[in-house]
Amino acid sequence: MNNEEDGKKKELIERIVKQFMVMAPGFKRSMMAPPDMAGLPKLTSLEHMALLVLAAPGESSMTMNRLASLMGISKQQTTKIADGLVELQFIERYTNPDNRREVLVEPSDAGREYLKKLVDYRLAQLAEKVCAYDVADLERVLGHITEINRIFGFRAEDTEK
Repeated sequence: MNNEEDGKKKELIERIVKQFMVMAPGFKRSMMAPPDMAGLPKLTSLEHMALLVLAAPGESSMTMNRLASLMGISKQQTTKIADGLVELQFIERYTNPDNRREVLVEPSDAGREYLKKLVDYRLAQLAEKVCAYDVADLERVLGHITEINRIFGFRAEDTEK
């Protein structure tokens, strides 16, 4: 590799970083914020995020400590969030039978139903925005998103395979 190519790569990487910095707040507002769905309780942003983390592909139940770690918040905050979700009957919280010092949490049936409605809601939103894309365009977008997830160490496998 030569200096010209190295310089071009550095410039492109800087542009990618700037695009992510622009994208993050908008993505948080448009896809990650709890929507106001008719007939369903309005969750706080952290309750919404906790439910999404708990329902991630490959997860069944997890400790409160793991939930706090994955969300990047304190255990005390996680307890308050879990209390609200238990009150809404969106998660179940119980003592780990193998280690009585650990508390496990997982989505309840009502939480899973909320998540199903959320996916349907987000699907309708996104379908409206990408309706002009053809199958090849959508496959490219999916490939790019999967690769971005892989780069950042997130689950990169296609969740439908």
